[in-house]
Amino acid sequence: MPIISRNDPVLYYFQNFKEEFLRIFDLRTAAQATDNELLEIRQGNKDLVAYLAHFNKLIVETAWPESKRAAIFYRGLRDELKDALAQVPNRPTEISELIDLVLQIDHRLTEQRAEKRREYRPFPLRIDRVRNDHTRAGEGITIEEPMQIGSIRGPLSKEEKEKRRGNQLCLYCGASGHFVKNCPKKPKALQSGKGQLHQ
Repeated sequence: MPIISRNDPVLYYFQNFKEEFLRIFDLRTAAQATDNELLEIRQGNKDLVAYLAHFNKLIVETAWPESKRAAIFYRGLRDELKDALAQVPNRPTEISELIDLVLQIDHRLTEQRAEKRREYRPFPLRIDRVRNDHTRAGEGITIEEPMQIGSIRGPLSKEEKEKRRGNQLCLYCGASGHFVKNCPKKPKALQSGKGQLHQ
C-alpha cells in the first residue's frame, strides 16, 4: 500500500517489483524471526494453557525436528514445574507425552494452592448477643442487642480511679463533660443494675 499510494516507479517494472516484494516479504526472514521467538519463549506469569497455546502457534510455523521440540518446551517452563519434573524418573522425551505429564503436574499444583487457601481461611468473627434486662413496656418481651466489640473493659486501678475523679472525668471512658451513669460509650447492656461494671 505505501508503494501504491506514492505511485512508486517499482510498480512499472516487474523485475523491480518482484525484488521489492521479496525484500519485504522474505519468507526466510519471517521463519528466522519465528525461530528466534521460539527460542526466547518463556512461561513467566502466564498459566500453562496460555504458554502451551503460544508454543504450539510458533512450533507449527517452524521446521524444528520432533526431537528438539520437547527440549524447547521444557526450557520455557517456569521453575515450579521444572522442579516437579526433576523428581520424575525417566522424563518423557516425546513432546506429546511431556505436555501430558506437565498438564497433570500443573493441575495437581493448582489443587494444592486451592487446598492451602481453604486451610488458612480465617474464620468469620461471631458476635455474641448480650441479653438486655430492659423489657418493652406492657409487652414482657426481652430485648437482645449486639455486643459492642472492644467497648467492654475491665475494672480500673485505684490510682486511675482517683486520677479521673480528681479531674472530673468519666470513670468509664475517661472523657470529660459527663459521668459514668450517662457515658455515651458505655454499652446499653451494661447500663442496667445487673450488667453494670463495678468501678
